Amino acid sequence: MCLILGYLGYNNYGDQILADLLFARLKKKHGQDITINYLSSKNSWKEHFFLLLKSKKIFAIGGMFQDLTSSWSLFYYCLVIFMAKLLSKEIVIFAQGIGPLQTPLTRFITKKTLKLANKISVRDQESSDFLIEDRIPHILVTDWAWTLVDEIENVDIKKFSELKKDSICVALRDSKFIN
Repeated sequence: MCLILGYLGYNNYGDQILADLLFARLKKKHGQDITINYLSSKNSWKEHFFLLLKSKKIFAIGGMFQDLTSSWSLFYYCLVIFMAKLLSKEIVIFAQGIGPLQTPLTRFITKKTLKLANKISVRDQESSDFLIEDRIPHILVTDWAWTLVDEIENVDIKKFSELKKDSICVALRDSKFIN
């Protein structure tokens, strides 16, 4: 069984589309026999434990390594990854945008957590530079959703009730990093 870990179930369309694309790609690669579950903070800790216990591989997706919206969410993701590593699971940090990380503590915890991963892919040069600082192996690739734009047709857009098939979505949040 594979787990997809991210900010899922909170109407975050970017992470949900990425999760659905990854789900479709894993099904295509491994066949319909593969079991794939989503894991997020909406799951109980009991569900976390049993899903982690049953899984072989965890894909951590999206922009979970940032403290702009909350340090607590960063700590949550790091704790789940640490638990997975204690259970000897394969950890793939997938299509990440790392940062912003505003405090030395969150930078330190993020780097320690990322060192636990078996594989890491990041989607921007700043994230790559952050990993290069500590010689953390990774690959820098185009944001996965853009490379699989043709497969978005396979994603259940009906989940996003306000969207139409021919819509383009841009989400911006107030930030001292964006003018």
